[in-house]
Amino acid sequence: PFVENAFKHGIHSVKKSLIRVKIRQEGDLLILEVDNTLFDRREQEIDDGGIGLSNTMRRLDLVYAKQYRLHYGPVEENYSVRLELEL
Repeated sequence: PFVENAFKHGIHSVKKSLIRVKIRQEGDLLILEVDNTLFDRREQEIDDGGIGLSNTMRRLDLVYAKQYRLHYGPVEENYSVRLELEL
């Protein structure tokens, strides 16, 4: 869902757009980082309590039983998501 949302919200038809997806493993930790361009009109549309985010967090709770950390939100001109999963 995080990668899908980056493509859904991080692309502009005229302005330069950036999507960065990074996945790596550090020991017993799997880290997913997704960043995309945050456009002015999108800043007002972001709903941190959105149904998609709620559903994703519920799925993470079911599968990983609280063995994850999730950080998300605007960072400068980008929207950033960092998910850490304990393997």
